[in-house]
Amino acid sequence: MSLCALIYHNMKGISNPSDLKQIVHICNQLYSKLPTMFTVLQGNYQLEYSASYTLNVHGISILSLKRAFESLISEQYRLLILTVGCIAVSIVYCADNHHFKIFMVRVIPKGHTKGTCILSDISSADNLVPYFQSLYGVTDVYELKGLHITKYN
Repeated sequence: MSLCALIYHNMKGISNPSDLKQIVHICNQLYSKLPTMFTVLQGNYQLEYSASYTLNVHGISILSLKRAFESLISEQYRLLILTVGCIAVSIVYCADNHHFKIFMVRVIPKGHTKGTCILSDISSADNLVPYFQSLYGVTDVYELKGLHITKYN
């Protein structure tokens, strides 16, 4: 779902609840590992991923998580995928104001018909790490990758 959200943002931007519903609708039809080619919204896309950063979300790795974000941004990655456990989160770095847009889906247990998706705005890398620490446990391991998207007609 995070990959679809990044492509959707790259094409149209995510600005209202109907965009979030559209992303969830598209992504409910897709379940796979991170592909190198992707078709969505009548477009074909090639996806290039950065090297992977994998560490613990809490503890002394707090600096490492922040450094991982900073390193990918310095390598001109503006689209990021953070995977914690089995949850993938889309992160868009907005270079103009140095904010981060976070798209995530909260899964509802089986038997419930709807989950929720959230679009958050985080004001800096300094605020990004505590944000994720507040969501995930002490032993949770993360993987962070940058993403470049190229559209093919």
